[in-house]
Amino acid sequence: MTISAEEPIINDELDLWQQLDSDSCGKVRDKIICHYLGLVRQTATHVYLKQNQHDIDLDDYIQLGTVGLIESIDRFDWQKNIRFSSFASYRIKGAILNGIQNFTEKRKQYSFAKQAQADRVTSITSVDSEAFKQSVFARMVETTVNFAISYILDSEDHPVAIDGNPYNSDELRRLKSQMRDLVGRLKENEQEVLRCHYFYHLSFESIAKLMSLSKARVSQLHKSGLDNLRKLMDHSETMDVSY
Repeated sequence: MTISAEEPIINDELDLWQQLDSDSCGKVRDKIICHYLGLVRQTATHVYLKQNQHDIDLDDYIQLGTVGLIESIDRFDWQKNIRFSSFASYRIKGAILNGIQNFTEKRKQYSFAKQAQADRVTSITSVDSEAFKQSVFARMVETTVNFAISYILDSEDHPVAIDGNPYNSDELRRLKSQMRDLVGRLKENEQEVLRCHYFYHLSFESIAKLMSLSKARVSQLHKSGLDNLRKLMDHSETMDVSY
């Protein structure tokens, strides 16, 4: 049943609000929620049809609106003689719009992370003429270490202990700080690629536009930057990767 904002409060509905104050098991609250689900669907459909893109399902809009409905019920004071449908409609719509924005931002972040990971894998696993001179095992070792460097450069500050050991967390934070310092000793174009990608979270495509290079060239500089960073680590007296 669809409940419009203009529909008058019926006596049974008023009784529910009065019973809500003494509702200890949540049954009355559930009845009120069910009573206004039509308002949620109506509002969600209205917002959905006004959006230019429909990459989020209508069911998600309804779910977001239901959250807004529940929050409205918890905040509503029926004794103030204010119509709940009017009180809730604004909040249901707001919950949907805020939720859509969060969905969009998270989807953008997920898309960037997914693309960034794919670009890194392509870059790190690429094999040039020099690599063919190495044994397969040596290439495997270097590739594995490069993946580890990439992970550390991309990691946050790791406030949570790793494997339950606070020491590991502190060591990883220290290692990342040392790596950042070593990045400053790379060639200028390698520095630019690694800084833009790992510190400023730019995609390979964005870096290519920024540096007026092809994406393939950015990928090459990413790999050579990690290779040279690994060599600098090997010769660094302060760099300890034994943790």
